[in-house]
Amino acid sequence: MKCLFIDETECKQRDPNFFGVGGLFVDSFFYKTLKRSFKSCFESLGWDEKKELKGSYLFSSRKGDKNVPVDKRIKLVREIVDCTRAKQRSRINFYFTSNGKKRSEKNYLFLLKKIIKSLKNYPDKNDKNLVIITIHQCSEFKEKNIKKIINENLKARLVLFEKPFIIHSENEACGMIIVDILNYLKMWIVLNPEEKSQLKLFPSVNQKKLAQVTEILATIKNIKDVK
Repeated sequence: MKCLFIDETECKQRDPNFFGVGGLFVDSFFYKTLKRSFKSCFESLGWDEKKELKGSYLFSSRKGDKNVPVDKRIKLVREIVDCTRAKQRSRINFYFTSNGKKRSEKNYLFLLKKIIKSLKNYPDKNDKNLVIITIHQCSEFKEKNIKKIINENLKARLVLFEKPFIIHSENEACGMIIVDILNYLKMWIVLNPEEKSQLKLFPSVNQKKLAQVTEILATIKNIKDVK
């Protein structure tokens, strides 16, 4: 069985028109390893469980748990990325699409459709083509419209498990946190194609930390830019 986690991203302070949707596609066999690894990394971070961990908090110690410094947050990102990689192949597929048409239900559904249509097909054998879809809940995006887009655009050989599960993000939902982090990092690349301009987005991050983050981004495998 496959697990698909979907979340949206935006950066109003950098570009109020930018809006993106990302999908983390994981085999259920690896999900167990991913969740255990994430839980271990999260506990080592010492993050206050009452405060939600979000990608947009990673490079600012003023957001989220203020007792966790930026260095430790960057270390968490590195560890999460490391646990998604195997020796010969990536354990995940990350799909990302964005445009400059702002946040709206119409644009969200348009980008969601692109993600769903881009999913790899799998043979109808040993439940390999069974897909469970979990989506970040947003009040402005109607559940019935989300279901319609998924049902109409999922490849014929992929079978949806029950219905899309639409949930609030929380620290126990590791798939949602990871796709949120990857969305944020990918957004960073899209909005800052040149390394020198990244300092404008993260002015508090010194050059050494910037180099570390750039290295992390370069190690992520199987990122698919959906056109």
